[in-house]
Amino acid sequence: MRCRLGIGSARSASRNASSTLPSTQKALFTYAFDNDHITSNPMARVKYIAGDRKERDDFTPEERKLILIRAREAEPHVYWVNLVCSFLGTRT
Repeated sequence: MRCRLGIGSARSASRNASSTLPSTQKALFTYAFDNDHITSNPMARVKYIAGDRKERDDFTPEERKLILIRAREAEPHVYWVNLVCSFLGTRT
């Protein structure tokens, strides 16, 4: 897995992130509930069963560049999410 500025080409990283996201969210909400940060745990009864996933093509380098250019013109939360994801390789 390599990380390059503006180009996150680690295909395995995006697969791992999407497959562990529900369990990560559940752990986060459980922690928040156990430590009295929230009054109820909305993920307590959520069960996640991964269905058949169809593989999609990665973004081309030109598409990734365009995403980052357009993100500069967007609202701050859109800009930062895209910038951070480009460094983490999650937008491939």
